[in-house]
Amino acid sequence: MSYAERRAQSWRVRYTTPTGQHRTMSGFTTAQDALTYGREQEDHAPTERGA
Repeated sequence: MSYAERRAQSWRVRYTTPTGQHRTMSGFTTAQDALTYGREQEDHAPTERGA
């Protein structure tokens, strides 16, 4: 589940990857942009190495 946090004058998203790793990404101008990015990352299927 992803969620957005207000950081000074931008937004940061925290999300969990399909492999279970917790990640963050900052610099979004709106909370909706941050959440959209996080949800896309959560839904992205993991790829095999070397493929």
